[in-house]
Amino acid sequence: MEKEANLPLYEKKIEAQLDVPLDILRAEVPLAPKWGVKKNADGKNEFWFGYKGHLAVGTSSQYILQSVFSSDNLNDGNPLLPY
Repeated sequence: MEKEANLPLYEKKIEAQLDVPLDILRAEVPLAPKWGVKKNADGKNEFWFGYKGHLAVGTSSQYILQSVFSSDNLNDGNPLLPY
């Protein structure tokens, strides 16, 4: 737990982000892109670098309720937890 205290907000476990106010969450979103790599279904490495947008969409209306722009290496679910 002590190691996690020194991590940036979005590198901490989701539980540590749940009580953080929305304005602080938005201010802490990482914007500097980093290289990422993972293995695909064929066992080959896939690389990426860049940015992405995260959208919170209403299930019945299909309206975009909130949006966040971040570096591409941020987990898709993290920035939209408070919505």
